[in-house]
Amino acid sequence: MNKPRLKKPQPQVNPVVADNPSAVGADQANDMLHAMLAQQSTLLGQLTSQVADLHKERESPVQLTEDEASTPEAEDEVQEEMPDTITSPNECLEMPFLGIPAPIKPTKEIYFEMPQAGTMGARYHEVIEGGSCIALVYDTRYEEGYQWIPPSLGDAKIKMTIPKDKKTYTCSSLGIHFHIGVLDVVVLFKHDDDDAIKENY
Repeated sequence: MNKPRLKKPQPQVNPVVADNPSAVGADQANDMLHAMLAQQSTLLGQLTSQVADLHKERESPVQLTEDEASTPEAEDEVQEEMPDTITSPNECLEMPFLGIPAPIKPTKEIYFEMPQAGTMGARYHEVIEGGSCIALVYDTRYEEGYQWIPPSLGDAKIKMTIPKDKKTYTCSSLGIHFHIGVLDVVVLFKHDDDDAIKENY
């Protein structure tokens, strides 16, 4: 009985090489493929670097060169950004009597002449008139001075004199007193009848 013969495996031949004997070999094709991949990787790296530089330019401020910074346009921009004068806190608040950072000595010396109670003197940092009211302002940070808070006197009227300003007022006190931060404010009501104070004597 005859045994079947085993066929030896035939080597597979690239049809390109078989049809074209001058075709490149497998090693050369691999080399060309690696070269193309390397070139593409280089181009991809350059593209990534350009994109990163573009993001940096958008996020970071533009820096002018010395020639650009010395141009009239650049100087105008700098002048617009900086204020002409630097105002002090007192100028911003319009409170010249408010010492910053340390309190100042009160300069408004006031004498209160009360019916059947004599005269009392006190110092305040400012006297502010507003309509029929007068506000006496004292900066409580100044601990060496003295002030007086008039009590509620009802219908009784008092005579208030400010020698420095050469002013005299006829006022009444209802005990209105409040704080604004470090400031003590006393509110008195002003009267126009100068003879009214004589009724209390």
